[in-house]
Amino acid sequence: MKEGLERLEPYDGKPSRTVLRGGCGGNITSLPDYLEFLVDYNIASDIFRVLDVVRSDGMRREGGEFPRLYTQAMDRFKEVERHRREKTLPPRQFDPGDWHCNYCGFGEMCNSSYEEEFASFSEGAEFQIVEELVGEYIQLTALKKETEESLEGVKDEIKKSMKASGLRQAKSNGCFISLSLQKRQSLDKSLIPYEILKDVQKETLVEVLNVRSGGVNGFDKKGRSYEKREKNYSE
Repeated sequence: MKEGLERLEPYDGKPSRTVLRGGCGGNITSLPDYLEFLVDYNIASDIFRVLDVVRSDGMRREGGEFPRLYTQAMDRFKEVERHRREKTLPPRQFDPGDWHCNYCGFGEMCNSSYEEEFASFSEGAEFQIVEELVGEYIQLTALKKETEESLEGVKDEIKKSMKASGLRQAKSNGCFISLSLQKRQSLDKSLIPYEILKDVQKETLVEVLNVRSGGVNGFDKKGRSYEKREKNYSE
């Protein structure tokens, strides 16, 4: 680690500007624009700062601060080396089906044994650790459904009002609103022979959280059986 730090240029307190452009050859498709970053790295405090981000069309966005960037990178290299020596795998960082796994070239290898690992999980336990989270999940799910229904209703009213007034574009409440017609293409699987369709389908593992309230037979204080009404909060 010390040797690696010695190879870095001394911190001179001057931010540097670097440009990320589109593809430059091979099978890489060139991007229509580029990003320009104004960055600053302080070796003494090991803090990397992105001070400014500018697109080629002039649009700007805020950067960010990344403390312990070099230290964390070296720690990760040490961890990889340890697992290599011990011939072990690190804990899985992402759920199967996560975009990180789809991007990684070792995704299929890493998840190949996950079904067996998942089957070893126990069932039927009282899990009080997540009681508050489950309550919050139920509240947020109900709020999301109510909000989405309200949003669709408001959208319909706006569209109806604009069409009734013969408007495609208008200004209202400081906003620009518009109606447009779009043609969207979809795949009609009924027109594709099954032999071809099955060859192009890909199977992936996806974790699904299912939260239900009630639906469990029980007994009251007098020993009489009853059945709770079940409500599903899953999407």
